[in-house]
Amino acid sequence: MKSSLHWLRWIFPGILLLPLLAGVAGTLLSSFNLFFFQKNLQILESWTRLWEHPSTWPALWLSLRTAITATLLSLLGSGLILSVWQSNFRRHWLGRGLILPLALPHATAAIILVLLLAPSGWLWRLFATSNSLPVEFPFPHDTAGWALVFGLVTKELPFLLLIQINVCRQLPELARVQTAQLLGQPPWLGWWLTVFPAVYQQIRLPLWAVLAFSFGVIDMALILGPTAPPTFSVLILQWATDPMLEQQALAAAGSLLQGIILLILLICWWAVEQVVRVLPQVSIRLWSLHKIKKLFNQIAWSIVFSGIILLCSGITCLLLWSLARRWSFPAGLPTDWTLRTWKQNSAELVPLLETTAGLGMAAAAIGLLLVMIWLYFQQQPNSDSGLAQEWWVYLPLILPQLTFLFGIQILAIFLRLEGTVLLVLWLHLVYVLPYTLLLLAESWRTNQSRFRRVGQLLGQSAWRILWSVQLPLLRPLLLMTLAIGFSVSLAQYLPTIFAGAGRWSTLTTEAVSLASGQDRRLLSLLGIWQSFLPALALSVAWLLRGPAWQKNF
Repeated sequence: MKSSLHWLRWIFPGILLLPLLAGVAGTLLSSFNLFFFQKNLQILESWTRLWEHPSTWPALWLSLRTAITATLLSLLGSGLILSVWQSNFRRHWLGRGLILPLALPHATAAIILVLLLAPSGWLWRLFATSNSLPVEFPFPHDTAGWALVFGLVTKELPFLLLIQINVCRQLPELARVQTAQLLGQPPWLGWWLTVFPAVYQQIRLPLWAVLAFSFGVIDMALILGPTAPPTFSVLILQWATDPMLEQQALAAAGSLLQGIILLILLICWWAVEQVVRVLPQVSIRLWSLHKIKKLFNQIAWSIVFSGIILLCSGITCLLLWSLARRWSFPAGLPTDWTLRTWKQNSAELVPLLETTAGLGMAAAAIGLLLVMIWLYFQQQPNSDSGLAQEWWVYLPLILPQLTFLFGIQILAIFLRLEGTVLLVLWLHLVYVLPYTLLLLAESWRTNQSRFRRVGQLLGQSAWRILWSVQLPLLRPLLLMTLAIGFSVSLAQYLPTIFAGAGRWSTLTTEAVSLASGQDRRLLSLLGIWQSFLPALALSVAWLLRGPAWQKNF
């Protein structure tokens, strides 16, 4: 029975990798004008036009600059907090507090920043006088891209921080820091010299995923990024939505170039890693250790408190704008209140909520089932041990979305799948599956292995062990995995746009399309629902987690 069902484990890598391979192949063929509808175009015409386009290289440089800056700031900021906050108590509550900001879609975070920090944003209103005019503050859409960098850091720093907290739990962190102290180093510096190198080895792939996402981000770039030129991903999207075949071929070439540039960027990042590895050997006596420790502690507290203030004030601002009838600058609060925004848009919101919640629940449930099947048969004696090295799971997170989504769109037209809910759900699964496996794999393979052995000693079948022992013990983690999978699906913008062909709209697609408009009330209403649904999913997972003794699993 077990051997006859072993084929089920291949469903997970098939659903994950097939769209990537087919999409890249479709993009490659389109970039060289090899499809039959491109017979009037020369093979290298798209690449020649891409090379000569005046916006190509400025947009590429802008994307590279913002991606590298945001990644470095997120990595250093998260490491700085852990180096000065070595208390398990602080980290325990810090890890719990990071769940909600991580569950917020990137588009929602960008909308909150606009409502708070734009020249007429709420934070400026709170400090304005009665005769004040909106400040000349270049946010968003500043030409240097700092607004986009700030937006990316607000999302990626908590992500890296949570991963590093979990990695530190698996390392002899205290022993290493104490050893460094015996050698005369302060605890914060001992952490950087002895713990951080080991932590970095474990977070390399997630860090690369952050770098790749920052390089190819679309929704945040549309809301916060520059416009002349835009980031390279936004430029490709503009070409891809043009009805002219020449522009779409140009978009395909740009998508492929984006993937090539990212590969070169990751190779350069790896090369820099090898150089930086020797830096801890440099003498540190030149440093003013006491002043640096004090500075690091102040920066850590500033980052944490700034994050709390942004989150709380952002949610409050969304609620205020959704209830405002009149809110002129520089008033700190609306002068007239109304529920009109909620009442007038309720009919349009219901289909959006149904589509968003339906796709999210389906993607989370199917993703969890597929990952559980994969992990279950990986533990069987006949499993191929080589498959345990699941580096390929990160491919959807590292590969730029446009590099394969453009090809998927072309192939979907041939297969008559464009605009079907099946294709939209499939592409959502491509991004839900990696997070589901990363959340579940460690506990499934390590913490539960001893219960499997005990059950086998008692003569119980593998299925009985699974249903009676493993799944009940993993219930809190399974529920949390479902909630995170739901949040990941809710945040998908570009997969919904390319696969849905305009027939399927979600809260995220509507919010991004309205972000450049002037109706802050409707935009805030969408932002509230984007924030409420992940919070609701996490709350349900917490309430159904089971008895207190199960929380450790």
